Amino acid sequence: MIFQLNAQTLAMERNRNRISSNYEMNQEILKQFENKNQLEKEILLIAKKSNDSILSIFVYNNSKDSIIVSRQDSSLFLIQEAKNENGKWKPIEYWQRATCVNSYNTIKIKPNGVIETKSIAYKGSFKTKIRFKLYDSDQVYYSNSLDGNINPNQFEIPDELFKKVYSRYTEYKVGKELFKKIIFLGENSAKEFKKKYDNWWEEINKKMDKRNKSKN
Repeated sequence: MIFQLNAQTLAMERNRNRISSNYEMNQEILKQFENKNQLEKEILLIAKKSNDSILSIFVYNNSKDSIIVSRQDSSLFLIQEAKNENGKWKPIEYWQRATCVNSYNTIKIKPNGVIETKSIAYKGSFKTKIRFKLYDSDQVYYSNSLDGNINPNQFEIPDELFKKVYSRYTEYKVGKELFKKIIFLGENSAKEFKKKYDNWWEEINKKMDKRNKSKN
């Protein structure tokens, strides 16, 4: 499996979680969510170790109505974070948005319903706490924390990320701070990017109108 092949990593990588298509409701997991459902959050997350290479993240609908959760292909908008040597939560993965609009779709979760997605359990010399961060509808949700081991270099943003991925955003006048907010699934990051994109598109239309007028 991809999780086993990439468990030992030397640098920050893209999250590649996969939603389980054959997941069946687990009463043990459901009871854990019942202990948490006094929280006001619409979505609750529980992370558990499946084995040494795979982590399961269970997403629970804590509302009285069905909810629609965004996904990209077969993945939720999800990254993994860890506590650094100063005890602060920092991303050790990034999210990369697809360029094809057909990659974006949704999944429906009924009231008190649960879906499962699976992600990698890293290995490394640095013992720490890890958790998952879910982004949906410009809101951020966090899982419980688990004991884990990572490589300290996973806290560092790869240079290649700025060279290859950031270049897609520069024409929309997205600065590096907003870019980091986008790839690390910061709250309201999609809304902020849309504003930049709308401004860019407005400028394009103005230039086209001006060009057409000059021709006439």
